[in-house]
Amino acid sequence: MYERFAEWIGKHGEFTQAVTKLLRDPDGASFPTTTTPAVDEPTRIFLKYRAEYLDLGREFLVAAAGAGIGREDRRKLLVASEADAHLFHNAAVLWLEEKPGNVLQDVLDYEECLKALWFDEVLRADTTRGKATSNREKALRLYCFGADRETPLPMGDQRLAAARLAAHVSLGKVIARDETRFHQDGAIRAHPGFWGLFLFSPVNKGHRGTFAVEPGSTEERWLNELPALAMKPELVHDAPHGQFQVYERVPRPFLDTALTPPGVFLHRSRAHGRDDFLVRVTGADQATRKVMVACTKGVGLQPDCLPGDIAVRVSGVSEFKSAYEKNTTKLPFTYPVSGQNEGDSSWRNMGFCLVRGDDSDEIATVDFAHFRYLYEKAAGHRLRDSARGFVEPFVCVELSCLPHNVERMPEVAAAVKENGISWPAQVVTVSDRETSLRLAKQNNDQDYDYGAPALELLEWERAYAGSAFPAKLRELVRADVEEVVLTMTKAVDRLSTKEYAFTWTQELPARRALLERRMVLAAQVISSVLAGWTVFVDNGWASDTYTGSFSGRNFNTGPRDSNEWGPFSRGSVRSDHKAPAGEGRYCGHVDLGNLTETLGMPGSRVFAAVGLIRDTSVPSLRAVAKAGADDEEFNDLLGLDTVWTESALYRLAVELGQFLRQAKGKLDEIAKASAKEAWGPGLPLDEQVVVKFRAALETLRTAAKEKGGQPAPVLPLLDDLLPHV
Repeated sequence: MYERFAEWIGKHGEFTQAVTKLLRDPDGASFPTTTTPAVDEPTRIFLKYRAEYLDLGREFLVAAAGAGIGREDRRKLLVASEADAHLFHNAAVLWLEEKPGNVLQDVLDYEECLKALWFDEVLRADTTRGKATSNREKALRLYCFGADRETPLPMGDQRLAAARLAAHVSLGKVIARDETRFHQDGAIRAHPGFWGLFLFSPVNKGHRGTFAVEPGSTEERWLNELPALAMKPELVHDAPHGQFQVYERVPRPFLDTALTPPGVFLHRSRAHGRDDFLVRVTGADQATRKVMVACTKGVGLQPDCLPGDIAVRVSGVSEFKSAYEKNTTKLPFTYPVSGQNEGDSSWRNMGFCLVRGDDSDEIATVDFAHFRYLYEKAAGHRLRDSARGFVEPFVCVELSCLPHNVERMPEVAAAVKENGISWPAQVVTVSDRETSLRLAKQNNDQDYDYGAPALELLEWERAYAGSAFPAKLRELVRADVEEVVLTMTKAVDRLSTKEYAFTWTQELPARRALLERRMVLAAQVISSVLAGWTVFVDNGWASDTYTGSFSGRNFNTGPRDSNEWGPFSRGSVRSDHKAPAGEGRYCGHVDLGNLTETLGMPGSRVFAAVGLIRDTSVPSLRAVAKAGADDEEFNDLLGLDTVWTESALYRLAVELGQFLRQAKGKLDEIAKASAKEAWGPGLPLDEQVVVKFRAALETLRTAAKEKGGQPAPVLPLLDDLLPHV
């Protein structure tokens, strides 16, 4: 069926090349219309063939959604189109947008056909399912389709309207598409983006897809497990007693086959709702279990926090914000129903809605390109076994402007019509180790946590499974665990009652194992953060102009928030664009400041995230030998749930903090010697800045290795994880 369309591609290389350039270019329209000025050659070529292209879109729509087309033939056609970057799918959607309300005879609704193909893949992921559809599967279909039916309706059917307004999947146009490692076995098809569909977040608490929990189901076992994880039920779900929901508030333990069957699961990160997750789980036993995590990035930007290169093209950022606050709900980037939003300081994740006019897909396109660039650099880097957390971009989908989306989001549609923003576009990445956790854990609304340390530990361990770190550091961790157990056992025998000492000894094996798990995890995270930063520096890049992807709130298994990644020597910028960021002149300064907070002491974000510190005070094991029963040092270490000042991990954090502060000082010196301007968004890039910085790091690394003393410094063990000349 696809041969006709493949032949057209072969004969129209000029057009397909123009489309590729338009979609990759962050500036200008991705899909020019008859009113778009032909300001460049790709736009001129697109407009030359536009009518023919849209006619071909109609032909593709009929081929894909004809009432007489079998499901398997339809699937093959769409899979072939996806491999060609959805060229003809986009043509079909453009035809529908240009001719809203047109009904073709003997043709099924195109959006419903795609949803049905996608949901087939959702069901196929559960290799253990029986013939009967479970309550959860019915609720998932209802949540996504807006109706629980398997067969697509015909074009123009009156039942479509209500279903579309209730659905959480809608038709989109594909701005960018890359082949990923999950294409090889077809796992990627479990995400609606593969089929050119846009995935919505719930609008409010009532939009989570509730269903009755079936006796003996994994949902029942999961809910019964909550007390063992010390989780409050309200942190897990909003459903009435005896029910659960398909859009879950925290993820299940994906590697636990008793609590998570094969299938597709939806959840979101807790802090701002910036990230939505679709997780495909396969394998009925531990040996065959695999996890693919697809993450929908972004939530749009507050206009007064736009990156400088975009803000300078927007006339009056504050005026832009105030103009749309008057007729949108919480800005057009979010869409909660008044009084029904989910709380937790939540911003709903429709996707990016971007500034004015032709900047429609700017941040989404740049995000996609940056994720691809660093993913490839990390995959080929000498530290790839430690820097495995770079995610792979998969697809960028822009929501279609068909009538049902206009009806669903009238405020967004009005803002688009007034040339204020674009229709939402969402970037989706995939990984086997992405997670909705992040390293920030400061007991505020910025925390991306689950409110349950036991569940968080399981998720962190899943995400970091197999992540490399120095073998010698592992040896030191184990030796430290042995020492703290021996010292605390003697102290408990000396200072406690026999009854308490007996109970403490009975609990010791579990506490010891938990401490070692947390300490090994901390070593893996520290190594991953350093390796990720080294990938950036080795490629002459830094992560951001002011917030930084190596801050605790932007890092989990790898750096996130990619739209501002770029050259190391760019000028840093405060969020109001009026001065450099507080860390220093360059973007490289921002990363160093973030790394110091994330890895260093006091207040290591890594230690807080994995449960190894409670505040900035850290007990001394040496003091325990002299302690009394009421001494703070003794009581702080009784639970075996914290680092101590003599431990290798604590000393490493102190040494890292010192090293990174020294590195920042070296970069300050380079900035003073290199830059003529005081500061400004037009600060010229100087490639020699990163060359000089790496040379300065070489000096610091050498000094760290030559530093003597007892105990021996720990930082030299991580020397290979740092940038080298």
